[in-house]
Amino acid sequence: MKDLLVIAPGFPKDEADDGCIPPLQAYVKAYRLQYPGALVRVITTQYPFHRRPYTWNGVQVHPCGGANKRWAKPISWHRAFSIGARLQLERPFHRVHSFWLGECAWIGRRLAQRFNAAHVLTLMGQDARDERNWWRLVKGGGTRNAVLSERHAEAFTTMTGRSPDAVIPWGLDPLDASTVPIRDIDLLFAGSLIPVKRPELFIELVARIAQHRPVKAVMAGARIPSGNSHVDRLVLEAGLSGTIDVLGEVSRTEMLKLMARSQVLVHPSRYEAQGYVFLEALMQGMCIVSFPVGIASPSERWSVVPDPDAMVSAAEGFLAQPVPPSSSIGITMDDTLAAYDRIFDQPQSSKP
Repeated sequence: MKDLLVIAPGFPKDEADDGCIPPLQAYVKAYRLQYPGALVRVITTQYPFHRRPYTWNGVQVHPCGGANKRWAKPISWHRAFSIGARLQLERPFHRVHSFWLGECAWIGRRLAQRFNAAHVLTLMGQDARDERNWWRLVKGGGTRNAVLSERHAEAFTTMTGRSPDAVIPWGLDPLDASTVPIRDIDLLFAGSLIPVKRPELFIELVARIAQHRPVKAVMAGARIPSGNSHVDRLVLEAGLSGTIDVLGEVSRTEMLKLMARSQVLVHPSRYEAQGYVFLEALMQGMCIVSFPVGIASPSERWSVVPDPDAMVSAAEGFLAQPVPPSSSIGITMDDTLAAYDRIFDQPQSSKP
């Protein structure tokens, strides 16, 4: 009784598209391995930008082709309901797992209620504090709500007035760990080059450190909107074109290799639901400097700082260490699956 229907705004368009929601990819792969007799199917509302069903690592994927166009959203929602009903007739699903509080949660709740399936909603980020109107549409009805960290839970409670049903962080696949003979990058920024990730603060930090020691820094992450050169201009204006390489978007495989070459992950974002990148960095043997966001927890390898000045000091302290720390995998995807198994099997919640 573990056949699973996943509903998400996006999913990899093919097996080479490893940068599209990496934890969701790892979750679906691990689910199929853990429950080989279960059928896993995926409905996507927006991405890929077409409507042709396809197979991804043995999983049926059914795109609705919304393509992030406002006028197309109601059409893609109707398609999602129709596809879900057809899949239920072909082979009943017992579990519906929706990702993000929004259209997918609304669709998942309705399908689960119609076909008497268990429904879990996983909130993934800003939705825990910015989607109050969607929450009014999807709350109750037997949905179990999961968040990614205790800080994420606090944001959820502030928005909804209730606690989530579970805190379930995404785990790692240990097979993703890689090694590189030498760490030739001092400081790494890993994340989309968008204001919420605060790339300008990373540039300021590198500029301050470069005043009194040689430093090699790399910025890797999607340029949103595509082709945006704002960060490149900031680097040029700071006189750091020979110090910071702005790579833009790279595949997840390449990002993990960059992490294995880097000593310190500098993460200047002021908000994270979990910070999957933190686990990836620790797995690749890095130290981390961050603000108190997501799962951030102080340790000998992780400095959680209150302000930019402390961030500079912490990064310099780690760069002074002669030997990079060893790899660490604290949470695996098997841990995540076990936690979701428990919440799927819980009696329906009576919380509003």
